[in-house]
Amino acid sequence: MEHALTKYRIETGLSLEAFGALIGASKSMVWKWEAGAAIPRRKYLERIFTVTAGKVPPSAFVAVLTLEPAQ
Repeated sequence: MEHALTKYRIETGLSLEAFGALIGASKSMVWKWEAGAAIPRRKYLERIFTVTAGKVPPSAFVAVLTLEPAQ
């Protein structure tokens, strides 16, 4: 499933580097966030929310686990 940030970047034609420049982050950090390898710090969550006009909320970076009942 495509991450909300990836979807936003593609729709707006922004590269990892260009989006990172908008929020003061490196392209490698943006890649890690999109890949789920890292979660942005609060200051970046706020910047992402602002730059994307709310299209990528902080909740987009929270992993949701589905637990199955014990057998």
